[in-house]
Amino acid sequence: KQVTDYELWKARLSAITMDALTEYQMILTTKILNKGVLEYDLEPSDEAVEEVMLERVQKKLKHGTQLTVDFRKECAKLRRYSHWEDDMLIIDYVLLRDYMFKNCGKLKSEQLVALFEYDVQMRMLHEDMVKLKPELARHLNNTTTDDYNYFAIKKNLKVMLESREIASLFSSKQYNMQWMNNFVDDLMKSECKNGIAEKWNNPKRRLMLKCAILGTLKDVGVLKGSYRAIALLICDRKEQAETLAKYMGYGKKLPCFEWIADYVK
Repeated sequence: KQVTDYELWKARLSAITMDALTEYQMILTTKILNKGVLEYDLEPSDEAVEEVMLERVQKKLKHGTQLTVDFRKECAKLRRYSHWEDDMLIIDYVLLRDYMFKNCGKLKSEQLVALFEYDVQMRMLHEDMVKLKPELARHLNNTTTDDYNYFAIKKNLKVMLESREIASLFSSKQYNMQWMNNFVDDLMKSECKNGIAEKWNNPKRRLMLKCAILGTLKDVGVLKGSYRAIALLICDRKEQAETLAKYMGYGKKLPCFEWIADYVK
């Protein structure tokens, strides 16, 4: 069905242009957000919601398109799983699959189908973009394993650190979502990045690594509260909080602890 829909849409066009493709890209994205596919994700901060340029989105949609009340908030969530490369909205499907796995018992069947159809149609649409602008191919095909590894780590850390829950724990006004964004970027450019990537290569250690970095930020004064209080904010089940709090305590043993401490000074 998803292939037929896309081909029918193209067949109705007098010409396939980049403007038409970018508009359809926005229409596809709006449809999945209106279906609430990210409703079980962590709440975004007020700052993240304010950064969503809703008027720009609406200009790309059909006249009269109805948006849900929480649409701007859902856009802010999607930014955790995506980034722009020229005219392409690139989705990090590894991160998105992690979200789907964690919430598979909550997501409705129509939401799961919508995500699958979105994936298929977006890939086809991007292929057509490359036909019009061959230079865009580098955004789809030329990412090395190491580059992608660092990118995935950055996106995962940002999803955790830029949430509304973490924003409520900032110890002073100098710390905000932009500070966290810069911190993650600088950390993954530092001499610590290879050590972090080595730990990340073991899927069983990823949660521990993320919590340890979160614990380090608490230890150096960026975040306030106890390990357990922080853990209760970021997990769905109270019984999991003790484990996450224990992982946060490992932050002092991370090779990047001193780098983070110096960064905050």
